[in-house]
Formats: sequence, structure tokens, C-alpha cells
Amino acid sequence: MSKKNIIIALVAFGLIVIGSLLLGPQKSQKEGQVVNNNQPTVKNESECGDNGNCIRDVAVAKQDPNICSKIRSVSDQGECYSEVAIAKQDESVCSRMMESYEAELYNRKKSVYCYSEIARLKQDPSICEKYLGKGDDAACLLGVAKLKQDPSICAKINPANSYWQDCYRDVGLLKQDPSVCDVITDLWKKDACYYGIFKITHDTSLCDGLEVKDHIEECRQFVK
Repeated sequence: MSKKNIIIALVAFGLIVIGSLLLGPQKSQKEGQVVNNNQPTVKNESECGDNGNCIRDVAVAKQDPNICSKIRSVSDQGECYSEVAIAKQDESVCSRMMESYEAELYNRKKSVYCYSEIARLKQDPSICEKYLGKGDDAACLLGVAKLKQDPSICAKINPANSYWQDCYRDVGLLKQDPSVCDVITDLWKKDACYYGIFKITHDTSLCDGLEVKDHIEECRQFVK
């Protein structure tokens, strides 16, 4: 793939990110609580027998992680703890998933998702830093930074991690703030940031920061 196509893909991705965050997830009347439209028909786990999916659905509906322990499959127990943790927005339940998953690589990734999703729902980057190690915390911090449109959270990511550049690019696009793009050291991601803002604002002062020839020419047409 050419550098030009890479930039176009990065800009398109950034604009999709903006649209999805503006639409946002469905919320209930209680701010920050995601609406669950899939309430189980079974009201008590004792009615589920050995059906792990049924037990999980009851546990999520009741927001009771103790019910998850009644699932026979160890991996399905982990999924249950994750879903209950997110439904409750209680990061302490994520650790129970790791216990049941026996800390395998796949399951560690699922626990990262558990903590990251709760951090995003609570808009609390400290959850990423407290529970996730360096590297694992990057995607978590990126998600919170984009939701809060706060570049100071990007600074918490290790600059050696590619998410550091992505964070400033995405937040810069969301805020339509070229000063956030200025921090980016990767020329192509910086171009994607400036160009994405230009496409929205038609701010020709961004022309000099562009790297892709077609982007520069398009920008300068507005100067004439």
C-alpha cells in the first residue's frame, strides 16, 4: 500500500471515530449506565440447569458475580465475570475473571478488555494505570482520552508505543485542534491529523503542516 493510501485510510478512520463518538452508546436514565435490552426470560439461575449461557444472562441481569461460579466451564465463567463487571461498572470483578481463566494469554487479553471498558464507561484513566501493566494500559488510556477528548491522557502512554501517536491524532481530530496534532512525531500520522481537521474546517493555515502532495494541493486551492 502506498503512503498516500495509508494517509487516506488514517483520515477515513479518524472521521469514523469522530462520528461514532458523537453518536455515542445508548444510555439509560442513569448517566453512564449502558442500557441492556436483552433481559433474560429466566429470572433465577436455578431454572437454568447446566446451561452456562442462561446462568451468565441471569448473573448479568442481577449484576451478581457469585452466580458466575455456578457455570461449569472455566472459560465461560471468565466471560460471565467480565460481562457482570462491565454491567456493574465494577473493576474489582475483572480480577475474578483472571482467577477463573488461569492467566492464559488469551484470557489476559480479555481481562484487559474488562478493565478498559469499565475505565471508558467511568471516564477514569486511573483504572488503566492501576490495574494494567505498561503496554496493556495503552489501548485503555487511548479509549478514555478519545471519549473525554483530553490530550493530557495521551501523555500517560509510553511514547514508544504506537498508541501514543494514535491518541494525539484521534483526540486532535475530535477536538479539531491542530495544536494537539503538533505533538505527533510520525509525519504521516501528523498529516492525517492536520488533513482531517482541514476537511472539516477548511482552515488553510494547516497547509504547511501537510506532507502528502495531493493534500497540500487541495488545501492551497482554498487559499486562492
